[in-house]
Amino acid sequence: MKVKKLQPGYEILGNLPTDMNEVNKIIEPFKHCDVPDDIEIYDKKVPALARDLSDLPPTFVVTLEYDPLRTEGMEYARRLMEFSVPTELYSLPRVCHGFDMVPAPLTLWIREGMYNSLRREFNII
Repeated sequence: MKVKKLQPGYEILGNLPTDMNEVNKIIEPFKHCDVPDDIEIYDKKVPALARDLSDLPPTFVVTLEYDPLRTEGMEYARRLMEFSVPTELYSLPRVCHGFDMVPAPLTLWIREGMYNSLRREFNII
């Protein structure tokens, strides 16, 4: 596994290397974690890596403009919808990973959305 290009938003995290050689040195110890060709053993442990998502429950996905995982999150939501899994996708502009650790109106709004989603799915509303 070699990182060739950083996702947009990576630099916002601060104090992290942006030189690709440095990034690859950091991830070197994790090379053994590469996903094997027979991905099915991971289907239940890592649903985003599964080939078939059709048996997953309704899902609430939040992606953030300055999150290195934004693209993967959006792709996961797209795949869920492709498999007809009820999916709520919120893509928030101008925020970074961990934004919800700060008490702010946006944090309260997205948490309320998550709570409402759970209430709907469990018929609590």
